[in-house]
Amino acid sequence: MISAALHLTLAALAYCLLAGDIAPLDVAFALLLGLAPDLDTPKSLVGSLACSISVPLERRVGHRTATHSLLALMLVAGAAYLLAPHYWLALAGAYASHILLDLLIGVQGVRLFWPMQQFLTLTAWRDDGPMPRVLLSLAAPALLLVASWGQLAPLVAPAVTAAAAVANPIATPHPSPTLRPSVQLRFALPAGVGLSAVRVRQGDTIREGQVLASWGGATPTPWPSPTPPAPPIGPVNPLVAPAPLAAAGEVAEAQAARDALRTTQPAERAALIAEQRREAEALARHLAGAQRALGAIQARHEREQQEHAHAVERAGRELDDAHAAQMLADPADIAAAQRAAERTHAAEAKLIEALDAQDRMRTDQGIERAAAEAELAAAQADLAALPGRQQAALDRLDADHAAARLLAEGRLRLARAHAGEAAQAHELEERRAAATAQALAVAHQGQVTATVIAHAAASTATAQAQPTPMPTNVISHAAGTIAAIGAEERDGRLTITIDLIPAH
Repeated sequence: MISAALHLTLAALAYCLLAGDIAPLDVAFALLLGLAPDLDTPKSLVGSLACSISVPLERRVGHRTATHSLLALMLVAGAAYLLAPHYWLALAGAYASHILLDLLIGVQGVRLFWPMQQFLTLTAWRDDGPMPRVLLSLAAPALLLVASWGQLAPLVAPAVTAAAAVANPIATPHPSPTLRPSVQLRFALPAGVGLSAVRVRQGDTIREGQVLASWGGATPTPWPSPTPPAPPIGPVNPLVAPAPLAAAGEVAEAQAARDALRTTQPAERAALIAEQRREAEALARHLAGAQRALGAIQARHEREQQEHAHAVERAGRELDDAHAAQMLADPADIAAAQRAAERTHAAEAKLIEALDAQDRMRTDQGIERAAAEAELAAAQADLAALPGRQQAALDRLDADHAAARLLAEGRLRLARAHAGEAAQAHELEERRAAATAQALAVAHQGQVTATVIAHAAASTATAQAQPTPMPTNVISHAAGTIAAIGAEERDGRLTITIDLIPAH
């Protein structure tokens, strides 16, 4: 019981360490895998629950051999990767924990590299000694700590952070100097006025109310060019969603899937037939081997029976000779009579021993012959049932293939129907979009024409009423040092930008 509890504890600990989270169902599988290697003996907990598997497995391969090997571990890891790809490493670790423990506390060791016959062990600890209890007393608290770490971590983290802060204090950085913000002055010069109108330069210190730019003379101010109205919202020739392309892709995908079945299904059937042929050949070889083994056992039994019969016959002759010598001995010679009696007793004991050996030989031969005959009968039964089982497997495969073909044909027909509907809807949407675009274009052209006419009228009226501009100055409304001066030309006019650093 200590060994089973230790196996369960180590399996759960390995799963919790490798999985990262704890799911009850996966933990149950991990516990089962932690006991699974002992399925090769009926003396274990899991083997006693499955005697129909453990008894023949122990008789054929022995305890701590095949199920405790790296080959079995790789098979379990592969099956776990296929069935639970997120937890396969944790499940394989639960299985490996059993093998590691048997390497530690098993004097005999395990056949880690089975089918090689070499047993491997790491220590000389016994599974009935004190070491399993010591390991259990260490593994159980570790399992409890790992399983409850999700609830303990939020409580421990603040204390760890505070201790780290006390051990390694962080110096407070000095504040960086605050730069004074700059002021930006922006103004536009009339058309025809150049940079010569600007009265200040970069690096000058100016005061509030100082003239930044000055120009004089009559400067005609042109009327801004007309801005046509924005085009209508939405593209003139809108693109319709390519629904027919998606439908055509579905049709191509469904047709490719149907065509792929025509190649893969015959290959699967041929592979199954080849596998069945190999299985039949293996069963035939097994049957022939069982027949040869039974013949060899019978021949050996005949030789043993002859040897024991000769031994009984020799013991009988020796007893007869002893009786004859005892009868011929002189009664007056006490020593000779005593020797003859001792010889008779020895011959009787030898005969009894030969008869007992012959009886034991017959019993052992009967058991061995019965086992060989049972194995031969099982091989014959397997070989006789093989054709029906193989035909049933072929029928199931053919039924699955027929269902897959029907499903592929149905998907192809449905995809073609969707493609036809999508083409009709796409054509209708294109017609509607073309009509809408034409109407929007006509309306936009009318708006542009009306805007140009109104702008021409407004330009004429403004030109007649606009007075001649007077000399103009640009006055600064701030004081400071000029950091930079920039100019940008747009529509024949200069826009001046002055970056000013305030004095205070």
